[in-house]
Amino acid sequence: MHPIILLAAAVLITAVLFAVLFGRYAERGIQLEDADRTIAALQDQVDVLTDQQERLTHRIENLEAIVTTEAWDELHEPDLAPPEADAEEQADQLARRRQRSG
Repeated sequence: MHPIILLAAAVLITAVLFAVLFGRYAERGIQLEDADRTIAALQDQVDVLTDQQERLTHRIENLEAIVTTEAWDELHEPDLAPPEADAEEQADQLARRRQRSG
């Protein structure tokens, strides 16, 4: 074969291989960007859930403190909370009593 034809074939083969490899790397780059976005979104969700867990833990600790105080027993005395009072009204009444006594 003529050397120019061999050179042209080598250049063509090199160009094809380069295009294939570049395409694969570009495809992987896009996949990595998608993965990075997914990871960032998941991290945001974890942060939100962690904040919610901390708030709920704090509320539970507060509720445990209320339930274990003598004021809880007083709240359930008939003269303090009328039977028709809902839980929110009872909690408000307990909070007012705690503020006056504390």
